[in-house]
Amino acid sequence: MDFELDQEAAALLAAAGAVLDAEATPGLIRAAWPDGGQSLRPAGLEQIRKVWATLADQGVVGALVGEDDGGLGLDLGHAVPLLERLGYVGLPVPAVETIVHAAPLLAAAGHPALPDVLAGRALVAVGTVTAAGETLVPHGQQADLVILPEDHTGPPGGALRVFAAGELAWEPVATVDGARALARLTAAPADDAGAVLVRDPEAARAAADAAWWRASLGTSAVLVGLAARMLSITIAYVKQRQQFGVPVGSFQAIKHALASAHIAVEFARPAVLAAGWEQAHPDSPAAGLAAGPPRAARDAQAATDPGDDRDPRDDRDDRAARDARDARDARDARDARDARDARDARDATSVAKVLAADAARLAARASIQCHGAIAYTTEYDLHLFAKRAWALIPAYGDPAWHRAHLARGLGLRDKAAGAGAGAAAGGGVGAGAAAAAAS
Repeated sequence: MDFELDQEAAALLAAAGAVLDAEATPGLIRAAWPDGGQSLRPAGLEQIRKVWATLADQGVVGALVGEDDGGLGLDLGHAVPLLERLGYVGLPVPAVETIVHAAPLLAAAGHPALPDVLAGRALVAVGTVTAAGETLVPHGQQADLVILPEDHTGPPGGALRVFAAGELAWEPVATVDGARALARLTAAPADDAGAVLVRDPEAARAAADAAWWRASLGTSAVLVGLAARMLSITIAYVKQRQQFGVPVGSFQAIKHALASAHIAVEFARPAVLAAGWEQAHPDSPAAGLAAGPPRAARDAQAATDPGDDRDPRDDRDDRAARDARDARDARDARDARDARDARDARDATSVAKVLAADAARLAARASIQCHGAIAYTTEYDLHLFAKRAWALIPAYGDPAWHRAHLARGLGLRDKAAGAGAGAAAGGGVGAGAAAAAAS
């Protein structure tokens, strides 16, 4: 695996990083979310949208969209560092939903809203159907477009549809991270509302499932960025906070707590990069296995078989049978390889989500403990990132759900059943989100 960015991806990361460093400050977030409540102020949100539009001008929103559709044509592996950077600043926009989940779907469907999305004029949210049958939409209160399954009252099924936010009836929902602006759908959309993205139920299920796994990986990258930011804030604090005449960071208990959190982040980061590589390169050479002896070898074997005095028509029949067998074997091998590649990529994504979520949880806990009482106040910046991490840990599959997924793959079904049943794996339409609930 080669995690080094190519020239285009590195240039995008550098340009986006410069904008985020200069403009996506905690002050910008506070202007939209001054009291840590359950909604964003329109004036502050307008400033955040301007930053988003600047990022879109650089190509951030279209990173995973093909060049023919107006994007940059990068793969998911190259987008991981960019998503981590977005997590580090905690910008309260549906970045994963818009960049990773929705934009490729809109491009594949040729949806007319794609130019507005790529230009940063439209934000996209993705609905989650909970086990209780509710449709929850993170960032729903600020989104311009919302992607929902046609049968939004139950497990994912039917066509995928995209709606203008004004076509849907909402109510706000209290959540740990008010900047994520969670909304609940209160009435079914009108039959003629929205536009179909994918009509065929099987194709829609496959598209939604692929988007869900992409978004799970994107969320993992954001969590790594959030964890790194919380540790950065805390390390700076314990260096200057004095107790007993010395910095509190000199105490062994503080050192150990932050070192453990730092190790967790450093273990999670390469796992997320590896999962991005797996999703971007499903047909890597390591995955390709021959289904049997090559055609030339089989022909040579046939030539040595007795029976050279057979009727030539028999040879033609044998060749036709061999050709049919070769085609069947090649098709079976390709199908098996595709299934194995998808399974490997999803397993890698589950590992990444578990490690990233655990790292973010540990970083938040250690940061709050090392700060003391000030960490519990909304006046201090730490809560901007801790609350986002707590909200995203269950999004697109919480650690229990992903551990259960891995256990099932290893044949540990009895253990997986208990863990998976109550996983409450939030975030987005797709087969992986059938048990979803948003925090």
